[in-house]
Amino acid sequence: MENASIENLRPIKLSHDEAMTNGIKGGIKSGESRRRSKAIKEALRLLLETDTEQDGDVLNGYDLLALAMFKKAIKGNVAAFTAIRDTIEKPATILATAEVSQQVIDEVEAAVLGL
Repeated sequence: MENASIENLRPIKLSHDEAMTNGIKGGIKSGESRRRSKAIKEALRLLLETDTEQDGDVLNGYDLLALAMFKKAIKGNVAAFTAIRDTIEKPATILATAEVSQQVIDEVEAAVLGL
C-alpha cells in the first residue's frame, strides 16, 4: 500500500524564479496571518481587561469568564468543573508530590522486574 502512494508522487519542477516567487507569496500570506492573529489577541486582551458593570458589581472579562464557567459547572458540565478544579488544584503537581510508602515501591519494582 505504501509503495502505491509513493508511486503516485510527482516531482515538482519549478524554475528558480518560480520557486522564489512562490516563496515570496507564502511569506506575504504568512505575515498577513500573523498580523491578523496578533490583532485578535490584542482585542481579546482588551476585552478581558475591560471593566463591565453587572448586577451592581464591576467585573472584568476574566471575572465574567470565571463566572460563566462556574455557572456551567454547577449545571453539571464536567469539562467546566474539570477546568476549574485543574486551575485551582493543579492535579499534576499533587500527583508529583504524593508520598508513597517503601512497601508500595518494592511491590511495583517486583511486579515490573518479575521478582
